Amino acid sequence: MHEVKVAQTLFFPPGSIVVMDRGYNDYELFGRWTAEGVWFVTRQKGNADFKVVEQRVVPKNRNILKDELISFEGYYSKLKCPSVLRRIEVW
Repeated sequence: MHEVKVAQTLFFPPGSIVVMDRGYNDYELFGRWTAEGVWFVTRQKGNADFKVVEQRVVPKNRNILKDELISFEGYYSKLKCPSVLRRIEVW
């Protein structure tokens, strides 16, 4: 069984932070966790179709290149995860 199938069965209390690898990329899972108040950190897939909703100020002299709020644009990804997410690009 693939590990993401196991991740789909896990439930976390609101306020939890889940850190995972890109192999767990599951938009439906992201949508569920966001709706439940669970935070998550993962690497974004290179072919993710999204639009920037808001660009946020990044701190100077740090390794943070971008701090954005995004929404998915692809039909299925938007359907499965309609929430606005925070995207941070780090060097």
